[in-house]
Parts: sequence; structure tokens; C-alpha cells
Amino acid sequence: MTTLILVRHGETVWNVEGRYQGQTDVPLNEVGKAQAQQVAITLKQMTFDAIYSSDLQRAYHTAEAINRYHNLPLHSEKRLREINAGDFEGLTREEQKARDPEFYARWRNDPNIPPPNGETQQSITDRMQSLLNDLQRQHPQQTVLLVGHGGTIRAMLCLCIGLTTDKYWHFWLKNTSISEIQFTERGAIIHRLNDVGHLQD
Repeated sequence: MTTLILVRHGETVWNVEGRYQGQTDVPLNEVGKAQAQQVAITLKQMTFDAIYSSDLQRAYHTAEAINRYHNLPLHSEKRLREINAGDFEGLTREEQKARDPEFYARWRNDPNIPPPNGETQQSITDRMQSLLNDLQRQHPQQTVLLVGHGGTIRAMLCLCIGLTTDKYWHFWLKNTSISEIQFTERGAIIHRLNDVGHLQD
């Protein structure tokens, strides 16, 4: 039985400001660094067979903090990057709406519409399918840690339990949240979702 542990990166300044980060390489802020340490301590008792991380620094530095307790090769995986939000990156939702309210409404409600110069939700789902195929082939009966982004984790969750891409926004994932998927003969089972019990005020 293959098990995936999915961790979202720690907090950034753009998270606090409500700005769409996409593939812009925004670093962790001080709170995000502390969150990374907290999730690392929580996961230190687990045994991982492999660790993969998005190559964007907010995720990769979160993965590095976790890996200090495991000392495994840390695989940088571009397919785990956040969805490419194109011209919307760096903007708040209000700023996105102000640019073109009609287009913004259609984009939020149709997974086949990409933001200007960005990618669709189907595109990120295809990336996750490719990654999942490789993980199941390379790590059968193993436990694998993936450190990524809200978008990639939502896409993976939808994919594993058979939800269509229009359900992508139905998952809310906090910074350094832990989710867990186990693959059985009967299919994928979500054992944990958006677990942030490790975070301290």
C-alpha cells in the first residue's frame, strides 16, 4: 500500500496580503519558517521512503526543515509547482476582479479557462497524474512525502478520489497543513485532510 503525505508550504508575505503567488518564487516569511519547524517536529517520528518537493523556495525550504530529521535525498520536482497564474500573479482577488470582472467570474467557474498567460486547472491535474503514475511505479508499498502548494495538493486530492477539476476549489488547505492519502486495492482513501494541529499560536 503506497501512502502519500502531502504538506503545503509555510506562510509567505503574499499569503498574508492575499496575493496570488502561482509560480512566482516568493520566500517564506518569519512565521512560515516557524511553521516549517513545527511541522518538521510533528513529522519527525514518521518513516519516509522518499521526499519530493516543488522547486519553488517556499516549498523547498519547508521540505528542507522536515528533512533535517530524516536525512533523505530531497528530490526537486517541477511538476509540484503551483499552478501558473500568469498575469494574475502578484495580484489580490480584488485587483484581479477590477481588471476584468466578467473574465474573472468565468475563470473562477470554468476549469478550462486559464488566467491570461497562465494554465488551466486541467493542466495542473495532468501534471499531478504524471507524477502520481511515477510515484506508484517507483515507490510501491512505500510512504512518500510531497511538499507542494495549495493548488497542487488540491489537484492531487481531486485526482485520487475521482473528483472532476471543477471541484478543485472545494478544498481549503492552510499553510503547512498535513493531508494523507493511502492507496488500497479498493482505491484511494483520505486519512487526513488539512491537519494543522501542530501549529502553535
